[in-house]
Amino acid sequence: MRLRFALVPATVVALAASGCGGATKNNDTTGKFTGQQKVIAQTVEDLQTATEKSNETKICGSLITTQLQQQIAAKAGAKGCAAAVNSAIKNSDQADLTVKSVTIDPSDPAKATAVVNEKTDKNKSRTVTLQFAKQGTSWRISSLS
Repeated sequence: MRLRFALVPATVVALAASGCGGATKNNDTTGKFTGQQKVIAQTVEDLQTATEKSNETKICGSLITTQLQQQIAAKAGAKGCAAAVNSAIKNSDQADLTVKSVTIDPSDPAKATAVVNEKTDKNKSRTVTLQFAKQGTSWRISSLS
């Protein structure tokens, strides 16, 4: 999956980001998951699609937790979450992200972790861990480490 990625301290505005433009390649990695794990992996796919379309409203409104929206908005000042995500999309590098694993917390089934491999256009790679929280009936990104 090609996703645009940029870290902003204590946020995941992050996953939302890249302004490099150009064609992207979407290698759907949700097929190897089932049940709630697949739903979580699909959230990463949905983030990619929203990023490619510069749909910061969807990212802030339905893909990240309310708490993370507030953290992003606080860091962005008067600009708010959508403006901060839009800026991150315009000012970051492209990366291919592959969801490697999804684990639902056995002690709290409303929390989960996804391990994602990030490979940049410069052929550097690293592992990123996304935290998810169930908010209503959907899984949303709550943090990145």
